[in-house]
Amino acid sequence: MKSGNFRINVWLHRHGSAHINDNYDIYFNSSKSLTGATLITSMKSDIDEKR
Repeated sequence: MKSGNFRINVWLHRHGSAHINDNYDIYFNSSKSLTGATLITSMKSDIDEKR
């Protein structure tokens, strides 16, 4: 895989009834595996929680 700039578009549904420990974790990997993937960002599912 070549290095460079990439754009990722996602639609995440956050809601007020989510458990406080629920997260959306976004990973990047050049293969179809979570093994060796890089965590790009993590966001709380609950709309009242901060990152």
